[in-house]
Amino acid sequence: MISETRWMKMNYKNFRKFLIIVAIGLVFPVLILAELDNPLPGMASEKPAEAKTNIFGKNFCENTAEGSSKIEQKIADLEARLAEKRAQSANKISQLQSDRDKKLAEKRAQWDTKRNELYAKMGSKAFGSKQKQAVAAFKTEVEQAVLARRAAIDNAINIFRSSSNQIFVDRKIASDQAILNYKIAVQEALGKAQSDCQKVDAKTARKNLADSLKAAKENFNIEKQGIEKTKTSIQDIQNIKKEAMEKAITYFKSALEKAKEGLKQSFPEIDQ
Repeated sequence: MISETRWMKMNYKNFRKFLIIVAIGLVFPVLILAELDNPLPGMASEKPAEAKTNIFGKNFCENTAEGSSKIEQKIADLEARLAEKRAQSANKISQLQSDRDKKLAEKRAQWDTKRNELYAKMGSKAFGSKQKQAVAAFKTEVEQAVLARRAAIDNAINIFRSSSNQIFVDRKIASDQAILNYKIAVQEALGKAQSDCQKVDAKTARKNLADSLKAAKENFNIEKQGIEKTKTSIQDIQNIKKEAMEKAITYFKSALEKAKEGLKQSFPEIDQ
């Protein structure tokens, strides 16, 4: 019975592996989004007239269609990578949860067997109705405590999983919206560049595009910073889960000690 409590504490330490995967799943989208924070090809910091190797080449207005297509492709590639990494993280989390549930079920079955063996051993040493009743009462109290602890721990795990899943959903929505807003801003800037080329000189059109893309990037960064705050949310729900599990273990220990005290009255030789 004590080994079960110790295993739960050890398993809590191993649970950090799950948190690492969760963190990766939450942080990686931000890392992907951060690539959109970098200057797009052709929008480096050098002066337009000095930009010789950018995506639009020297003849900006002649290459706006091709350059725009390449910029949009870059964004599409990053979106594809984000979708792939999201799927990988989700699969890893699902597998870790499945493995943990299976291992916990196996351990609980082993602990059930050990407790039943202990009850049987105690029953074989009981003499008279008083001691037999004491063993039966001890078994009932311990099993009730075990069930209560397991229910509390399972509930804490389920709440954590549900809460972390909601954080994933909310983060995905926020990330997708940030990307969409960025794409719209970029597309509008590229469209304006082609329009500018019909009205102003190439140098001015290039500068206007660079300014528009800079503004799109700055707005994107503001949204991205809000998404990054999710890391604190994960730690908050983990702390809640930890507190609930510790409370369940403390309750179990107290209930076990109470059951042992009742047993000692009929079996004075039982050690502390």
